[in-house]
Amino acid sequence: MKTLQAITIVLAAMIASCSAPEKETPVLTKTPAQELEGVWKMTYGKFTYPDMVIEITDSRSIKILVGGRFALGNQETDSTLTAGGGTYEYDGQTYTENIEYFTVPSLVGQSVKFDIRLEEGKWSHTGSIPGDDGDVMLEEVWEGVE
Repeated sequence: MKTLQAITIVLAAMIASCSAPEKETPVLTKTPAQELEGVWKMTYGKFTYPDMVIEITDSRSIKILVGGRFALGNQETDSTLTAGGGTYEYDGQTYTENIEYFTVPSLVGQSVKFDIRLEEGKWSHTGSIPGDDGDVMLEEVWEGVE
């Protein structure tokens, strides 16, 4: 009987030692910059130049953000193409584009900062970019593309 009890205790100990401890499921949280990653289509744009205001509600602008890089493309007409890209930073409040290439050469090398708001699949931002005749104020609304 003592042998049976000893075998039972040894087997119980072996079984207990074989079961892996439960691991906690890691909580994956996105950094603010990762919240912006994806493809975005501009749904509204307001560009305030020193001498005029342009509003756009039917834009073909697309912006792609991934891994800290952005690319922007826009073809409003068959002969008008705007494109650019570089790196971006986002800290939860301020979005900054560091422009490495652009069809407007004067923007290359510029860092452009925007105050942004993210809500319900929409990204709104405001800021300014340097223009030939003074700063251009931008107000843009982007919508996530599935």
